[in-house]
Amino acid sequence: MKLTSWVSTFCSIIGAFLVASNIILIGYCFFIIGAIGWLIVGYTKSDNALITLNSVFLIANILGLYNAF
Repeated sequence: MKLTSWVSTFCSIIGAFLVASNIILIGYCFFIIGAIGWLIVGYTKSDNALITLNSVFLIANILGLYNAF
């Protein structure tokens, strides 16, 4: 699970910099991967706060990706 949390962290960081750099489509894809990874970690650790936060992030990033088209 440690690897999943680190990969998710890096994907989220990369996504943030890509979106901030106006590389929107790829940035949202990284954000989505990061959110899914953190959801996996949250379910494994039964961490409802982490699950809730990343569920909302996942929905927001899917909406952002949709609006980017």
